[in-house]
Amino acid sequence: MKPGKHRYNLLKTLLLMPALLIAVAGYCQEKDFRYYDSVTYRYYTDKDWKSLIAAGNEALQKGFSYNYLDVRLAIANYEMRNYRKAAPLFEKALRDFSTDPFTAEYLYYAYLESGRGKDAAMLAGNYKNKFVMIPGTNNKLLNMAYAEGGYLPDGSPNLSTAALIGADSIYGEADVFGSQSYLHFGIQLQPTPSMQLYLSAGTLGISKQQRFAYSLYDAEFARRIITDTTFNYNFRQNEFYTSLSVTPVAGFTLTPAFHYMGGRPSPVSCTFSDLMYRFGNGSYSYNHYVVSVGLTGEAGNFSLGMGGSYAKLTTTGNQLQVNGTISWFPFGNLDLYTTTTLTGFKDGADRRLIFDEAAGGKLASRFWIEGMITLGDLSFYNEKNAFIVYNLPERIVFRSGANLVYTLNSHLDISMMYRFYKREYDFTTYSYDAVNSLYVPQISTTHYNNHGIYGGLKWKF
Repeated sequence: MKPGKHRYNLLKTLLLMPALLIAVAGYCQEKDFRYYDSVTYRYYTDKDWKSLIAAGNEALQKGFSYNYLDVRLAIANYEMRNYRKAAPLFEKALRDFSTDPFTAEYLYYAYLESGRGKDAAMLAGNYKNKFVMIPGTNNKLLNMAYAEGGYLPDGSPNLSTAALIGADSIYGEADVFGSQSYLHFGIQLQPTPSMQLYLSAGTLGISKQQRFAYSLYDAEFARRIITDTTFNYNFRQNEFYTSLSVTPVAGFTLTPAFHYMGGRPSPVSCTFSDLMYRFGNGSYSYNHYVVSVGLTGEAGNFSLGMGGSYAKLTTTGNQLQVNGTISWFPFGNLDLYTTTTLTGFKDGADRRLIFDEAAGGKLASRFWIEGMITLGDLSFYNEKNAFIVYNLPERIVFRSGANLVYTLNSHLDISMMYRFYKREYDFTTYSYDAVNSLYVPQISTTHYNNHGIYGGLKWKF
């Protein structure tokens, strides 16, 4: 290149530079309503969802908010499977055009795919026959039936006679839980789009074993004779549970609940008179109940919950609980989630905290898995708005487990649940207090592990 030509091009560039800077500045200033409307529409038609989300969020930050932009941005988040981000944008669009079934249908499925079935059912009631609805949320009076059952084998340890009767070899007794079998059946009614009533009944079959170890003095042979006697008995606990979920507005649900449990065990009683131990059958009845209430609210990728309950599960006092729950959906869908619950429990002077953590995710298109762990003493504790109540007098001090859920079709869900328990129970031995010439009872504790297997079927109408 000739030097003269080079100087000419340099001079030309310097003369044009201000004009170019003014043009670029003018272009930057042109990011107005027309620009964002045009570029988001182009990204929408090209299905360039990531670019649409970036441009749409920029427009919102600059104060450009209108129906078409909300819908495009909502659909982009929906297509990226961030349903919890898409839902509030669809909600905003529907507030502007409440009769738009296109937007309502997207919002309906965004609710379903983000675990907000009650919100979906409420929305469906306002758009009947406008789009295809999923069973269980289509506002039929009978919209769901559920059945579950389970079995816990006998895992209690077999105490030796020496351990049961104690060091002084006088007397000892234990009343130990054996195997348990459980059945539950319930239906859910939906009298209005914002109200769901669950009614159910269940039965728990319980086997127990009573052992008595005692010694009597044989004067003829001048020695003590130790006897270990076992009695088995069974009883059944019948249950009734109901809950009423009310969703006044999307994102908030209030659910009061009531759980009744009653049974009539027939344990063996032991008396000592005339230098002999005598055994007789007796029975007693119990009627336990829990009244509970829960409130849940949606906040972006989080579901927040709080609740409380009042229970009468013993003859000596009442049980009070308060709890808080946080569920996190990091991707805005059900592919991965965690739920953390902290419960405060009070029964007279007995006060404790119970911590529960669950994490789950989608393994395949119709298959979910969940793991859970619970720390704390679960005696007389209830959870899931009193759906599960530990009212029997045997302590569970640790629990873990796994759940598997498979959606066979749009109507039927199949679930399998495994639970591992660390349990403990008390037994009584008597020793002789030579100073006061008294037989003194002493409470001892033994520990063991137990396993439970449960299965469930949910049919959505």
